[in-house]
Amino acid sequence: IKAAKESPFKDIPFAYKAMEYLVRYFIPMKNRDPDDDQPFLDEKRALEELGIEREPVGTALNDHRYKHEYKRQFDGRTIWLDDHLKWGKGFDPATLFRLYFHYDEPTEKVVIGHLPTHLTNRITHSG
Repeated sequence: IKAAKESPFKDIPFAYKAMEYLVRYFIPMKNRDPDDDQPFLDEKRALEELGIEREPVGTALNDHRYKHEYKRQFDGRTIWLDDHLKWGKGFDPATLFRLYFHYDEPTEKVVIGHLPTHLTNRITHSG
């Protein structure tokens, strides 16, 4: 939240909603019984209501120029911010939101590694 408050992003309550989505819908969906589709349906509905997308980060993890930005330490191990929430289009940090995270299966926790701006990748890098 400190990063969001110090950024030019204008909708700080949205950042809270995105984190709440992770707790209320994403984690239950990840931990659901394979025969129970309801948490999956609830998660999908929550994404639609918030107008956000959840996607893997793509090729940035394999690009030696950028992958260091996606690496974090958690619980004494190296993790990769391999998933992210996307809201808004373009590159204006005042109206664009990205939340990069990792779902840690051993602890069943979501580790948020960066928000609310883009991390560098081949699309956001201009050089």
